[in-house]
Amino acid sequence: MDDVQEEKAAQSKPKEVKLKVRPTVFIAIGGSGKEILLRLRRRILNADWNGKRLQDLSEFPIANFLYFDLDTTDAKESDKSAKTDPFADTVVFQTGEVDQRRLNHSLYTRELDRFRLIKEWWPKANVERIETPKGAGQFRPLSRLHFFSRADELKEIIRQKGKAVEASLTNEQALEALGLRQTQKDLRIVVVASVAGGTGSGSFLDMGYLLGTVFPEAETNLLLLLPSGFYMAGKEMVCANGYAALMELEYCMRHNKYVEKWADHQLEVVVEAPYKEVYLLDITNMAGEATRYTEDLYNMIADVLFEDFGSAEFAARKRSVAPNQQKHKTEYFRPELGETLGLK
Repeated sequence: MDDVQEEKAAQSKPKEVKLKVRPTVFIAIGGSGKEILLRLRRRILNADWNGKRLQDLSEFPIANFLYFDLDTTDAKESDKSAKTDPFADTVVFQTGEVDQRRLNHSLYTRELDRFRLIKEWWPKANVERIETPKGAGQFRPLSRLHFFSRADELKEIIRQKGKAVEASLTNEQALEALGLRQTQKDLRIVVVASVAGGTGSGSFLDMGYLLGTVFPEAETNLLLLLPSGFYMAGKEMVCANGYAALMELEYCMRHNKYVEKWADHQLEVVVEAPYKEVYLLDITNMAGEATRYTEDLYNMIADVLFEDFGSAEFAARKRSVAPNQQKHKTEYFRPELGETLGLK
């Protein structure tokens, strides 16, 4: 075969399409965040990556995961979709992906004068009745206290995970085998939580500031679930947590001071805002149409997160409209508050 024939043959072959990706660390805070990221992990394992199915998430080095919770129940047992999932053992968070520790709050609350950084925001409340192995009991300050107690360890865990996914970009052979190619070297960190409960609602802001401290140049995204999908857990408490968390979020995103530092030996936090982008998600849309099941919202968010990896067209479109949306985010927004919040 001469050179002309070889060139024609090469041109006739279909060009291999490589998905543009960027290194991403996904962090679930609390039960809702965990449910969503388990579904995302399931989608990654079930997907066709350049004709290949992954046997383990370690084969997908462009993404890394962390599940942070005060609830110390087993992640696999509490996964609501694991009962019918043959991939349950593979999808479940593995050693090194979970930070679930029991909090002995009495060590702090009985001698608050010793802990200046905690005393300045700790409420006057009796927390002895709350069984912390089962979570924060919808009491947001317990979650923040837990974060303060774990901040040093979390900082190092997050640094290692961020560096690991950044290092994966140098392994071009592994990326090409999956049909992937890098689009940006900048790290992206996605936090998924709910404002309705305790763990997520109480610590998502501190998590954002910690991320900005460890990786100042990273694109930090927050996906926050609103309260209406969790009314079955107690409407009054759920709405109260949601309202408080959203008020704090608004305060922080306007570059107001929220946290000095998490321990006396640390440097002062100088991050201006906890997140670069914030997405609020609900079971009801702007047209008033709603789904009855919170799991539908879990699946929708998992689909959106997966499309960033699985669809070059979706990811490119999302990035292209971001600058146009940015100008609207600097303006004040005063939505109408209807009967759902008890206002007319």
